[in-house]
Amino acid sequence: MRRTHLCGVDRRSRKDYSHRKQWIRDRLEELAGIFGIDVLGFAVMSNHLYVVVRTRPDIVRQWSDTEVAQRWWRLFPQRREVDGRPSEPTEFELNAIRNDVQKLNTVRERLADISWLMRRVAEPIARRANREDEVTGRIFGRPIHGTAAAGGDGTCRLHGVCGPQPDPSETRRHAGNQSVYQSEGTRCRE
Repeated sequence: MRRTHLCGVDRRSRKDYSHRKQWIRDRLEELAGIFGIDVLGFAVMSNHLYVVVRTRPDIVRQWSDTEVAQRWWRLFPQRREVDGRPSEPTEFELNAIRNDVQKLNTVRERLADISWLMRRVAEPIARRANREDEVTGRIFGRPIHGTAAAGGDGTCRLHGVCGPQPDPSETRRHAGNQSVYQSEGTRCRE
């Protein structure tokens, strides 16, 4: 794992990484349209990310096999357009998912799984940041963990760390300043 700022201004190098906040917001919005998970809110700080989500396995169960296969293809396309967007899957490619019952069931479960959502947030952001910084290594340090919210409705608060474990006093100190990029009541949903 490399020591880096996820977002904001790095005090040591004085380099500003604030533009990465938009990367994270865009990625969360994109994934909210693919996964059976509602993104209810988020806050991006200089070295970690908070996300509030609600899992919706009930919705995922209602999706047709074709819809599940198409959503999975959007996450893991085997082909891409010149601009990097996933190519439209062929029937053959969709059938590779639809006709394998075990794989289809696994994919359906993963489309309602918070850890799979956060993997798909973290990996492309890390790759993009590494490319920008011309380095390699993991950006997100320890596994992302969640806490179930009261109410039993599948809502969960997630905390993802970039680099070393954040000091809680540092988190509180920065809670009101511009280094925090929040959803401000907007919801990322389909």
